Amino acid sequence: MKTKLLFTLNLIIGLMYTTYAQTGNFPGTALSFDGTDDYVSIPNESDYDFSTSMTVEVWIKVNAFDKYWQAIITKGDDAWRLHRYLSTDNIAFGTSGLSNVDLQGSTNVNDGKWHHIAAVYNGSYKYLYVDGKLDASAAATGTISTNDIPVYIAENGGSTGRYFKGLIDEVRIWNIALDSTQIRENMNLSLTGSETGLVSYWQFNDGSGTTLWDVVGFNNGTLNNMTNDDWVTSTIPFGPGYADTETETNGTVTFTNTGLSMYFGLQNGATITVSCINATPNMNPQNVDIVFDNRYWVVNRYGEGEFNADLTFTVNVDLSVEDETNHFLIKLYTRDRNDGDAWTYVASASSVNADDNTVTFGAITNFGQFIIAKQIMDDEAGFCLDFDGTDDYVNCGTGAQITG
Repeated sequence: MKTKLLFTLNLIIGLMYTTYAQTGNFPGTALSFDGTDDYVSIPNESDYDFSTSMTVEVWIKVNAFDKYWQAIITKGDDAWRLHRYLSTDNIAFGTSGLSNVDLQGSTNVNDGKWHHIAAVYNGSYKYLYVDGKLDASAAATGTISTNDIPVYIAENGGSTGRYFKGLIDEVRIWNIALDSTQIRENMNLSLTGSETGLVSYWQFNDGSGTTLWDVVGFNNGTLNNMTNDDWVTSTIPFGPGYADTETETNGTVTFTNTGLSMYFGLQNGATITVSCINATPNMNPQNVDIVFDNRYWVVNRYGEGEFNADLTFTVNVDLSVEDETNHFLIKLYTRDRNDGDAWTYVASASSVNADDNTVTFGAITNFGQFIIAKQIMDDEAGFCLDFDGTDDYVNCGTGAQITG
């Protein structure tokens, strides 16, 4: 009987683990912190005592920087912390015990937009990334100090009152140092939860209640002084999919598994990461009939100088000979790489190949998010004009007229 009971308990625990360890493949919700007393407390603080390597990742949207050292994710004020640097509009990665204590970034994140932040220590260097771009780095020797203070999101348990004011989503804590390619290729994509070194992963997709589920380490956070109204829709570009990083070169560059290749007529050797997100964005372009694939792309370019490229997308729809003829009805739309606002028209397709389901858009000079849509040609006769032969005409501008 004892053996059977033990087996039953283990089965229940296993089922609970399986149930909660499923990562969400969508942006879902985020938490809105009021900057007054909202924060999330994380249990089992010793799980986050790192000494020689670590990475912290988070998506943030600042509503206001109105306090010194406003906290994003911290383990007190004498271990490690990701926070505002003094009264600036920059982020800093603080690590007590190292020769470099506060690594200050230079990117203004107080702009009302979503930003992905990653802080890394690899045992000899500290790195701070904003939207995948290296924002600051410095040599650092020693070991990170440890303490018995809980990890807080949007507050600092070692120096209280530094409440964050804005939105936070997708927090990941690792006990390894991620490199730049890993950060760039993972920041727009959901993880499986089984990645090496991943200690905790809070996706913020709970949507209600006072518990923030950790789908990896099961160190579930507790919302403090917060209500269901603080769960808001997230608009970060995020979901399941694939990413690949390549370097600009003359000619064709193919981004593996993303359904995108680029032909460069002008390039400057920049590094490009393409993320193909196999999910519907928070909104589709307006005044279109069909959005291809229910997916979209995020293209991040890390480097300087101008470029000019033809983009060829492989779509998961059956293109036809009619699409080849009327290629101008297939259109490319864009928006800022971290934006959740409306899409803007870029160009109509310069060519379509129905045999391999590819669509090409020529002479693209800016990157961001991309989505492909199509307008359907109206087969109905519609309306015509009946001219009286006396004084009816249509003024087409620049002196041209249609008369009858």
